Amino acid sequence: MRNMSDRLPALALAGALLLASALGGCRPELDLLPLAQTNADEGTTYATASDSYGDIFAAFWQGMSENYLYWDAEPAGYWDAVWRAYKPRFDALGPYPANAEAARQHIADMVAPLCDGHLHISFESGLSLSSVSPSADRIEKRFTDNPGRDNPKETFYRNNWSGTPSALNASNWNYWEGCIRPGYIIDEGLRAGADSLHIALGKIDDDGGGDGYIAYLSFNEFTITENLGSNPSGFIGTYLSRVTDAQCMGVIFDLRGNTGGYNADIPLLLSPLLAGDLHFAWTRTKKGVNRLDYAPTLPYVVRANPAGAHRAANAGRMPLAALVDDYTISCAELLSLAIRATGGRLIGTTTWGAVGLRVGDASPVITHGGSFTHNKLWTGVVQAGLQAQGLNGEVFEGVGLEPDERIEFNLSAFASGTDAQLEAAIAYVRGLTAGG
Repeated sequence: MRNMSDRLPALALAGALLLASALGGCRPELDLLPLAQTNADEGTTYATASDSYGDIFAAFWQGMSENYLYWDAEPAGYWDAVWRAYKPRFDALGPYPANAEAARQHIADMVAPLCDGHLHISFESGLSLSSVSPSADRIEKRFTDNPGRDNPKETFYRNNWSGTPSALNASNWNYWEGCIRPGYIIDEGLRAGADSLHIALGKIDDDGGGDGYIAYLSFNEFTITENLGSNPSGFIGTYLSRVTDAQCMGVIFDLRGNTGGYNADIPLLLSPLLAGDLHFAWTRTKKGVNRLDYAPTLPYVVRANPAGAHRAANAGRMPLAALVDDYTISCAELLSLAIRATGGRLIGTTTWGAVGLRVGDASPVITHGGSFTHNKLWTGVVQAGLQAQGLNGEVFEGVGLEPDERIEFNLSAFASGTDAQLEAAIAYVRGLTAGG
């Protein structure tokens, strides 16, 4: 959970800070179905005809002031202090495009403390850095500050997503070998994908006795609905038949390294496992351009699929577990939050901290916030347009979800075929299945 005292502004900004105004009330009686999210568009363009760096800064500052979603989670008055500290610095740079490197660095410095895990600023070509991502810098710091931690980013389960599968059970890429200890997978099920999406669906023997199995699903991004549709003979049909089979004793979602995507995949994967509708988070957008101009808070609900009767037949307690790590991002974090709300367990390490969603003007929800663009120096700002909070109002942005069972990634063990995080998930499901 985010603790503001742990994240002070990076720079000593001059001037007194303004107090933030109070937030509006909660409307828990309102209900929100999961959004059929579209690609986040570019949003409003803050074009600047002037070549003055002061005007370019003013456009960026105004765009962030009007579109950034987490001002209530930032130190009170921070953005006004940024104006007082940086407007003279940009004015002193003279006309664009000279001193572009200095201008880029100023923008990087002033957004560095902001918590939005989706925040990503693109700059014109030719600069030393083409983009800035405060959250990526925070994740890197988790490992540089703790050199004893093994970083999974460039190792097995991320590198094994190689090649583009052209059909189900494609043979031009390998997930299982080197990732899961031999003897656990009793049926690979299928491997599917399209474009950058890769999926591995298999069975793990629940207790070695052959009387049941644990369904295991690993995928690298939430583009299943977009890429695979509702084809009953393809992945979706196979997944539904797998998790609703009477022999299925639990489900492990491997969300390590999953970069998120479209939240339509959340009900697709979760609704067949629910005995009843699941309210697992609160959502909020903006209703205007003022920083704290928020729309009413609404519940995020996943509707139960009738196939959830299988879960009900198992006393409403078919165990669910999610494997998470520092590179579990966005919709992967939301699915993790939902799994926890079912009584399931998160196993691994702290997630990225981008629990909001990118929602553009093409969305069915008008958000009055999110991404926007410019025509000089900085060319685009990507950020969340829909905020998600925990059931108790927790803001996980910038800090991530803490696992219920923390197990560090061990590279040497993983390379030899032992996955401690997966083994813990299997033990958890087996324990509940056995009544433990």
